[in-house]
Amino acid sequence: MIRYTPDNGYLHITDMGRTASHYYISVETITRFNEKMKSQHMSDAEIFSLISQAQEFDQLKGIDDELPELDHLLHECYLTVPLGCENTEGKVNILLQAALSRLQLDGFSLISDQAYVLQVLKNFTDFES
Repeated sequence: MIRYTPDNGYLHITDMGRTASHYYISVETITRFNEKMKSQHMSDAEIFSLISQAQEFDQLKGIDDELPELDHLLHECYLTVPLGCENTEGKVNILLQAALSRLQLDGFSLISDQAYVLQVLKNFTDFES
């Protein structure tokens, strides 16, 4: 995010750091996105998969009680979820698609997780300066 020059004590801002600070995106997420974005043309499923790999979602672990509802939501998703619902990436992908499809969630923990996912997604897409 910044570079420190020990000889003169200067701090230099990097472009990645500037982007991360403006939009509340972690440097790890920016790095992951840069590594995964192989082409300028990505399908909707690839974009959802990429977003689901953001570092901000790493703490959203699946709970055994959520699996039946996530599995039901998985079958309602229009786009493929590459890794299923048993992992963080799949859970985030399903919650994103459920929000866009206005699917009803029953479990409080999933409702809370979906609100968090949507807030993070807002940060990713909020390009006002």
